[in-house]
Amino acid sequence: MGLTDSKICEEADGIEEAYHFFFQCTKYSDSRDKMKQDIQRIWTVSGRDGSPSWSVALLLAPFTVTAHQSTESRYTGSNI
Repeated sequence: MGLTDSKICEEADGIEEAYHFFFQCTKYSDSRDKMKQDIQRIWTVSGRDGSPSWSVALLLAPFTVTAHQSTESRYTGSNI
């Protein structure tokens, strides 16, 4: 990964920004799959049902997102 004046991904498959990097770039698909498996395992071991709502915020600040979801579920009655 080098410095460039272009916002086009090195793989030429999108604009290089956080969402593309975490969820779309083909260059990182193997690493992304492993990361998602690890997060899913941690999610399940922590006693949560289902799968997390994948987002850039969850990946960069998971404690903030899960704290917000817990607060939200108290008010909406939803199970996150």
